Amino acid sequence: MLLVEDETLIRLFASDLLRDAGFEVVAAAHAGEAVTILKSTDQIDFVLTDIMMPGVMNGIALGNWIRSNRPGTPVAFTSGVLRSKLAELGLREEDAYFAKPVAFDRLIEHINTVVASNRETLQAAACG
Repeated sequence: MLLVEDETLIRLFASDLLRDAGFEVVAAAHAGEAVTILKSTDQIDFVLTDIMMPGVMNGIALGNWIRSNRPGTPVAFTSGVLRSKLAELGLREEDAYFAKPVAFDRLIEHINTVVASNRETLQAAACG
């Protein structure tokens, strides 16, 4: 999975928690770095991104890029900003969103469910 978080301490802490939960984690400090990683490998099966990040591309723009360039790669968003405000930035009602501070048990459950579902879909497509 790819974790995109501009705050260093949060990125390190979240990476450790996700690894402790059994995930292989690649971390990026901003959306541009995430795009570079996503262009270089097809091994990323889930992206968790902060929304509010410095640079040209925020997390929502990154999610849009992923939907266009890596269809089928699930994305979940995090932010300390109220979801109602994030809608103004383009967060869609159907987007997976986890408010900071993130309830990691809910996040882990979501990631496991989505990744397992995607694997089943890919296996069915390969067999079909």
